[in-house]
Amino acid sequence: MSKKCKQCKKEFEPKDELDIFCSQDCKEEALAELDSGSDECLSCQ
Repeated sequence: MSKKCKQCKKEFEPKDELDIFCSQDCKEEALAELDSGSDECLSCQ
């Protein structure tokens, strides 16, 4: 069953049902966007 990537909206085959990104790159991009939206980075907390 294919899913849509949360980041780039591309269809992909998830490795498990928790996969919401088609690649590690998209995952890191989404995390970077979250970081930029908050006052301090997640790794600093």
